[in-house]
Amino acid sequence: MAKKKKVRAREGGKKARAKRPGSKKYTKYSVENGKLTRKRTCPRCGQGVFLAEHKERLTYY
Repeated sequence: MAKKKKVRAREGGKKARAKRPGSKKYTKYSVENGKLTRKRTCPRCGQGVFLAEHKERLTYY
């Protein structure tokens, strides 16, 4: 039989968590009168398509 490896403890405590950016999905919706509504939907494509906001224009994605 093979010999088992020993598990070594990390020196200096726990490893620090990586800083990650938060989710941006909360910027695409708003709550009005207790109902969830979508912001900036495409008038040509319909309610299922959001518009991306650039410096000089709005485009769908």
